[in-house]
Amino acid sequence: SPRQAVFVANGTPTQTPVLKNLESEYTRVMRYPMWEFDYIRLFDASEFFGWGWVEVLYDRTKPGMVAVNHVGTEDLIFDTSIGNIQHSRVVLRRYRPTLVTLLELAQKNGFDKILVKKLKQKIRDNSKNPHPGNDSASTDVSAGCVTLYKVHFKEGGKVFTSWYTPDCDDKWLRDPRLFWNGIKEQTTTFQVDPMTGQQIPVQNWERVPETEYPFRIMLKKV
Repeated sequence: SPRQAVFVANGTPTQTPVLKNLESEYTRVMRYPMWEFDYIRLFDASEFFGWGWVEVLYDRTKPGMVAVNHVGTEDLIFDTSIGNIQHSRVVLRRYRPTLVTLLELAQKNGFDKILVKKLKQKIRDNSKNPHPGNDSASTDVSAGCVTLYKVHFKEGGKVFTSWYTPDCDDKWLRDPRLFWNGIKEQTTTFQVDPMTGQQIPVQNWERVPETEYPFRIMLKKV
């Protein structure tokens, strides 16, 4: 399709050229290098499993400051008994990074340096001394990977995120923090002018915490 999305006026009548310009610009910024791969995986998952998932995230490296990342069905863990992922108390996204990807994730997300050092050593040790069939060895680690979880949970109506690994289960890989996904709102505060003693308005942009998990579903059409 020549368009990434179709825009339709909702309520207030909008001229067709305006909608066309929106569609054109949206298509331009969303078709960044290799964007097709995540959508192909999404379509395949919805056909095979009946649903597919993507994670929509703020990403300053993309032209539109947003990235759409496919999430494997087996790597998204939540309470499926409630029907709506947004009602799940906790949502986990599983990662199985190699040493190279682990270091990239650690730098980007601010992982605990001591725990990262332990994970690096585990990967090296198990790569040198694999233990096939040994239940005491981690399959992921012996295969040159580790298992990480990005943990999402809701508290007070707001989403928090943290990182965790079963290989170091006594401490967070990164402590929980409010989840911010790129949205800011303008606020006005007042400061006293030292020259006049009068209060003057000052405009600020503040981050808006998210109230929804960043995962979106595509269902198989029947």
